[in-house]
Amino acid sequence: LMLLVDHGQEPVLGAIPLMTELRSVRVARTDYSFFCDLTLARFWFHTEEARARLTRVLREVPHTRMLSHKDMRGLGIRFEDDAYGEMFLAADPGWILFPNDHHHPLNNLLLGLIHRDQRPRLFSPRHRGAHGYLPEHPSERGFAIVADPRLRALRPTAELIDLAPTLLTLLGETPPSYMRGRAVFG
Repeated sequence: LMLLVDHGQEPVLGAIPLMTELRSVRVARTDYSFFCDLTLARFWFHTEEARARLTRVLREVPHTRMLSHKDMRGLGIRFEDDAYGEMFLAADPGWILFPNDHHHPLNNLLLGLIHRDQRPRLFSPRHRGAHGYLPEHPSERGFAIVADPRLRALRPTAELIDLAPTLLTLLGETPPSYMRGRAVFG
């Protein structure tokens, strides 16, 4: 089995200034919580006013899509409740949220000074490539091939959660019942 990619990598076209958008709403930081990574921000609201005002503004942020935890189910991300977020702001492929909770200026300075390939970080601390959370985009698809004439694909497409059951099946093991994925080759 050769897994060529598990998901794509898009060059960064631009950055979305999420903090600027949040400050423009003028909602107290005690009224909501959020966690922001490169391409997805998760929000929890502590008041109805914060939910209404922030949701209205965030739906209009260019190059993003606002999703509820129920909407995420349609993308194959099966949250049972809002423990991982009530609302999600997903950046379009090629766009990043900046700054984000993984950005650290000293890290960029150190990497830029000690590693030649990281010198661009000295001038622009933004990431140069990132994957996203919108599985319908072509860059989110991967490919797997099996060089064994005894094996056939059981269906034309699969998801990342199918990788572990597939590997277990190829090794002659039965995937545990709690795995939601299904073997791709048989």
